[in-house]
Amino acid sequence: MPWTYILLAAFCLVAILALALNNNGGSESESEQRPVASKLKQANIPFGGDRAYQYLKEICAIGPRVSATEGMARQQAYLKSHFEKLGGRVSLQEFPARHPLTG
Repeated sequence: MPWTYILLAAFCLVAILALALNNNGGSESESEQRPVASKLKQANIPFGGDRAYQYLKEICAIGPRVSATEGMARQQAYLKSHFEKLGGRVSLQEFPARHPLTG
């Protein structure tokens, strides 16, 4: 019977700590935790269907773009160049992975 009281007390302590930390008990303020809403509205973003279709045709012209192939590398270079020209900062997330069929 004493073990049940110890377990109950431990559970209550963990629950109280979890609630305290969940109620903004961390060092970050609420404004730092929430993303800032963009001032740019969707209506202000120019979209050209013909231009988008041209981008799609250029990517499809690369051919198959399976991971770890020349086609994928060309697509990545194309997209990286495109977004850097628009002022974006582009970084690729690389990681080692075994191919499920070829190892």
